[in-house]
Amino acid sequence: MTTIATTEAAAEAGVTADTIRTWCRRNVIAAVKQAGRWIIDTASLAHRIAIGAMRTRKEAQMTQQQPQPPATDRQVSYIMSLINKLADSDFGLEYYDGPTSKHEVQALSQAQASNLIENLKGLPDGPC
Repeated sequence: MTTIATTEAAAEAGVTADTIRTWCRRNVIAAVKQAGRWIIDTASLAHRIAIGAMRTRKEAQMTQQQPQPPATDRQVSYIMSLINKLADSDFGLEYYDGPTSKHEVQALSQAQASNLIENLKGLPDGPC
């Protein structure tokens, strides 16, 4: 059995030494405490790193695969009214750096549209 110290394990796993100590206490990795220090089994650490890598890849794939719902007609209409009010205000569109056409607004996701609405509502001398 090959072993390493906490700091070496942390560097190998790309986590903090505190995380390694937590893994040791929770038996996530095989380790024993000697003279007040954790001695970690390298094979167990390698297995834990592999599990983390698989989980990270799976989460990345799920994020990529899940399409975001498009902006609703109501969001599009509201954003367009806010943009029109902004264009007519003293503030104008001079410093606005977002979509201005209906087609551009329709290309947003619901989350992006919600964020844009909040930003437009919060502009100084803006539409609201």
